[in-house]
Amino acid sequence: MGINLSLGEFTRYVNAIKKTWDFHDETLKLSQKYDCDIGILNTPDCADALLKLLEYVMEDNTDLIGYFCYELNFGRDWREGCITDADGKDVRLSTIEELYKELIK
Repeated sequence: MGINLSLGEFTRYVNAIKKTWDFHDETLKLSQKYDCDIGILNTPDCADALLKLLEYVMEDNTDLIGYFCYELNFGRDWREGCITDADGKDVRLSTIEELYKELIK
């Protein structure tokens, strides 16, 4: 199929997922701080569907996008040694641009 998204488009969509998840995280923290139930956390946000669509469009068969978003907290938790290539070299995934470059290799 070939990758059809530019870096700018890919960045926009990953940032949309990040913004949604960050909003939910901050809302949950607020809910816990004031010991109250905020119903907004139970509403669908389509972020997971967008993530799956990005994986499909970018032909990500290794779940690199999901790893970047979930495990690396959108690159914020990337550290040396957390992901390496077949030769044991670090795969730098601290930014969306680095993720995109890795995907289009």
